[in-house]
Amino acid sequence: MELREKLRKLATVASTEFNEVLKNDPLILRDRIRLTFIDGSFMDIRYPVNHDYSFHWQRAGEVYRINTAPAHPEIETFPRHIHAGREEGVKPDTITSLDNSPEENLRQVLKWARKNSASRVDTNT
Repeated sequence: MELREKLRKLATVASTEFNEVLKNDPLILRDRIRLTFIDGSFMDIRYPVNHDYSFHWQRAGEVYRINTAPAHPEIETFPRHIHAGREEGVKPDTITSLDNSPEENLRQVLKWARKNSASRVDTNT
């Protein structure tokens, strides 16, 4: 599947299943999707291949990034990890799975973001 087609498919999941938390329609850019939430935060989603992804959520001066960059081998979920609130706050990723489809990982991340959008983010769920 071409990247553009994959991004369109992910954008459709976001807009149809999580429309209540989105300020506007997903924006499909060259290599990612940008979601803007009703609370003013935004999330960039990069998913070039099924097992290589990044969900970058920026809100209220904090950054939460769930990704598979081959860093932090000390983390039990390596290569999956979360930068929780700041770049240095690396934790195990208990939200996504390498066995999930891109659509299912997006659903899990957006459920987590929806649950945590009104309060301080809990990276243990």
